[in-house]
Amino acid sequence: MFGTGRKLDQLQQTVQELINREEQKDKERNGQEGIILQRISDHMEGFAEAAGKQETAIEDMLDTWEEWQEKLDAQTDSLQSKLLEKVERELADKTRQERNLLEMTVSAWDQLFHLKLAARNAGDETWFRQIALAENGLKEKAMHAGLQQTGCAGEPFSYEIHEAVERMDTDRLDLDMTVAEVYKPGYWYQGGAVCKAQVAVYRTISEDRT
Repeated sequence: MFGTGRKLDQLQQTVQELINREEQKDKERNGQEGIILQRISDHMEGFAEAAGKQETAIEDMLDTWEEWQEKLDAQTDSLQSKLLEKVERELADKTRQERNLLEMTVSAWDQLFHLKLAARNAGDETWFRQIALAENGLKEKAMHAGLQQTGCAGEPFSYEIHEAVERMDTDRLDLDMTVAEVYKPGYWYQGGAVCKAQVAVYRTISEDRT
């Protein structure tokens, strides 16, 4: 009976040791799981922090990009404005220079016309030919620039290029409304009259008009 009691005690002790080992293993497993969970939690926090920093960096980059874009737009607008002002100034200068050159050419051509007229009236053929030669040289250069002299005796009168300052009566029907004499030439430049030629115009006198 005493032998049986010892065996029972040993059995109980063995069972208790097994229980204790299992409990220890459970504690170790729980501890390891806790460590793993803690590590996972730490990693998640690290990921969240990194994601937050990345999002902040992206926002900063977008803000910086918007600032650069605004500066670029402002610089572009300023450059376009300056270029436009420069082009307008250059066009204005070119127009002014062109007008001045046109006025100088017209003035010189007018002087040659009147000098030629004076030489003809004076009967000086040599002087007349020299002036005519200079006038032809100026005429050739002017035509290349689009400038033409208007007003020639014998041509049909036109209100577009002629200004009648005198009427000359004639009995010839073929001379009616033609230029009798040019007192001052006119000029035509690039599709428009700079000034009209001042001329005398023939008017035929007939019984029907009296």
